Amino acid sequence: MRRLILSSILLMLFFIPLASAIGVTGCIPQEYPYTPYGKISFSHLILNHGIPYTIRVEGDLADYVVLSDTPGRLEGYILLPPGLPGGVHEADLIVKEDPRGNGMVLATTAVKCPIRIIVPYQGSRVQLILTPTAADGWVNATLTIKNLGEQSISGEVRITLTQASQPIAEAAYYADLLKPLEKRSYTFSKGGLPEGPYTLVARFTMPTGSEETVTREVTLGSMNVRIVNYTRILTPGAYANLSFTLRNDWEHPLQARLRVRVEGKLWKGVWIDTGYYPLQPFQEEEVRFPYPLGKLPPGDYFINYTLTYGTIEKAYTRQGLLPVEVREDDKPTLILILSGMLLTLLTLILLALGRARRHRQARNARLEQKRQNAERKHPQRKHSTRQK
Repeated sequence: MRRLILSSILLMLFFIPLASAIGVTGCIPQEYPYTPYGKISFSHLILNHGIPYTIRVEGDLADYVVLSDTPGRLEGYILLPPGLPGGVHEADLIVKEDPRGNGMVLATTAVKCPIRIIVPYQGSRVQLILTPTAADGWVNATLTIKNLGEQSISGEVRITLTQASQPIAEAAYYADLLKPLEKRSYTFSKGGLPEGPYTLVARFTMPTGSEETVTREVTLGSMNVRIVNYTRILTPGAYANLSFTLRNDWEHPLQARLRVRVEGKLWKGVWIDTGYYPLQPFQEEEVRFPYPLGKLPPGDYFINYTLTYGTIEKAYTRQGLLPVEVREDDKPTLILILSGMLLTLLTLILLALGRARRHRQARNARLEQKRQNAERKHPQRKHSTRQK
């Protein structure tokens, strides 16, 4: 009991610092237009909960950042230099826990507050951002046009929905006088569409004939769950491993549940219920579980399944049969082969040892025969030798 209480106290002491991570108020990406010699000020409250921290600055504008020494605050300013090239320039303000003073916690927390300075490009330049959604027979999209150049621009805007390269619907607008770094948004919506893949194409054409294009692919699905793969070979034994891969063909999350039973002409197993599994939109999920087979004879069987899927409001049920084969494991066969090879090798070794022993016995017999013949030819030499 004392050990349990001591362990609980140690765990509490360990996890208390985790709940007191570093935080910075108002720390979201900020964008500002570029002004040579301009001054960008910032001020944030640091929520450190008594945890020591360090502050550093990264990015191509780090050398132009001046930090104040106010305790508990991330304050300062950026003094923008002249002659910055066109594009996005950053100063990332980073507040990080000091690993030397965060107690028992090995990992450290860091918070990054990005400041982005947008510098117009010379001449004209346009950025198109197309954000589509597809659900419940509708395809919607938002097109954002941003003028990244130093000149004001105008142009024609078209958002076209196609399927198999055939246009289905289109929305047309005219963007008049977008000032440097100004952005505008335009929308597209089309309903009553059947399921399938679609393509959205957005174009911005300026009076000079210059054109920018962006394309996005979307899919309208249906409330459907499919078994795209499953275990087709089972090994008889106490339990066999069954696996099913389920795919959600809808653009919304679904719940799916399987009930399966292995059956044959003269045998029926037990029903196994997997419970409900969450399936993400257009994603696959593998469901694995053991199934009791026992000493089932090898042969052709099938899996009787009931698949239930849907949402809280609506559910569907599908039933079917999947062919499956019960096959003896290849491992016992391999073990028998290896055992046979080992037995053969051992037999050869024993035969070789027996042959060597017989050869040694025959050689010893020949030597003994030679010795006896020699004694019969020279009996005196044998007698004298014995007297000595």
